[in-house]
Amino acid sequence: TPIPSAGVAAPPIGAARALSFAAVDVDVGGVREIGQSLAAVAGPTFAMRDYVALACVRAIGSSLGDAAPPVIGVEVETPAGAALAALTVRGRVTLSLLAAQLSDLEQRARNGRLGPDEPDGGTIVILSSGEGVRAFGPAVPPGWEAALGLGAVRRLLRPDPDGRPALAHEIMLGLSYDAGVLGHAAASRFLRAVKALLEEPLALLA
Repeated sequence: TPIPSAGVAAPPIGAARALSFAAVDVDVGGVREIGQSLAAVAGPTFAMRDYVALACVRAIGSSLGDAAPPVIGVEVETPAGAALAALTVRGRVTLSLLAAQLSDLEQRARNGRLGPDEPDGGTIVILSSGEGVRAFGPAVPPGWEAALGLGAVRRLLRPDPDGRPALAHEIMLGLSYDAGVLGHAAASRFLRAVKALLEEPLALLA
């Protein structure tokens, strides 16, 4: 249920930092196929950001061992400029629920309807690079443990199991993090977990 209007605008993006960086290439062919099937059957179209956000939520619990509810952030274009909005994810969410919650969060941020008690920092903020940018390593905004940059989906040839060239769809995920808060080993586990979930979308959606 949307929080009633309190006349509070989304917090502006402040000075940022990026202390450490790691990146991984992810085959999103399976995610794209499932997305096309879902759109044909049920109608909703999910953005790549929605799948990545769900993978992050799943990976935070399994790879970071964080018992607290994860807080996922997204960048929102508002009349006053770019701002960050945060969502506390409680319980085990589905793709459709998480996508709806993120969409509602963005809409309320654009309309200046975020509640005063909503978080202005958290676990990880997800930022997209835009079309044509392969690698994106965003700085870590104040109040956040890490930032995950989504590169553009690339079409390229990779060898299939028989060694023949096959069309693949890949994105690069770039993780920027504060090594004093999130250690290198934990950051690596997190990225590997996100990659594994996105490359096995049935496990992601189960």
